[in-house]
Amino acid sequence: MHREDRPFPCKGKHALFFSERSIDERRAVALCKPCPERVACLTGARERQEPYGTWGAETKRQRFRAINGRTIRKAAVDTVNPTTPAIKADIVRLNEQGMSRLAISQELNITKDQVIGVLRRMRGKTDG
Repeated sequence: MHREDRPFPCKGKHALFFSERSIDERRAVALCKPCPERVACLTGARERQEPYGTWGAETKRQRFRAINGRTIRKAAVDTVNPTTPAIKADIVRLNEQGMSRLAISQELNITKDQVIGVLRRMRGKTDG
C-alpha cells in the first residue's frame, strides 16, 4: 500500500479512518484530500470493494453508492436484522451516548422505525 518512509495523513490513525461516526468520517476525508496517494488509495478500495473505512477521501457509504449506484441504507434495510443481539447492543450503546434515533439508524444502516422498535422493546424489559 503506502511506503513506510513517507508521511501519509492516515498513518497511525486507524481509529479515525475506520470510525463509524460522521464527524470522524468528515475529518478523515479532509485529511485524505491533499494526500499524493489519494487516487491510488481510492482505486484500490473500489477494486477490493472495501466494506469499511475512509479510503482516498471517500467514505464507505460514498464508495457503496459509486460501486452499486444506490446508498447502503437502501440495500441494508432488506438485509440487516435489528433483532440480533449485536445490533440491539449497538442501538442501546449509541442511544446511551446521546445519539439521536435518526443518527443511530444511519450509523447502523437500518431504518429509524427499527431503532425505535428495539428501544421500545428494551425499555419494556427494564420497566417490568
